[in-house]
Amino acid sequence: LVPSDLLMRSLGRPNREQVVTTRPPELSTLQALNLSNGEWLNRWIQQGVKRWLRKQADKGWSDERLVKEIFEAALSREPDKSELGLLTFDGQSESQPQLEDILWMLLMLPEFQLIQ
Repeated sequence: LVPSDLLMRSLGRPNREQVVTTRPPELSTLQALNLSNGEWLNRWIQQGVKRWLRKQADKGWSDERLVKEIFEAALSREPDKSELGLLTFDGQSESQPQLEDILWMLLMLPEFQLIQ
């Protein structure tokens, strides 16, 4: 049994007592807010940052190389010079919030999202 959290309820998950065969196909404002700024996305970004920082430490990557690897994984391309200039960080322990911002920014790009 999966607990019903705010994200699942905003996406239209019914109560266990209800039998529902369809869900509304339109995206509501609540769904958009939960998917772009909710706790679910925040948790996934934090886990991703930890994984990327471990990979950077294991492989000895520079900050620039880490940003390039993240772009490759997310967008299948390297960042251009203007993007790379904006996305460098200092590689210290306080770099986690900076890297979270980079991942969030990439997830919000139209290139990353499936837009119908």
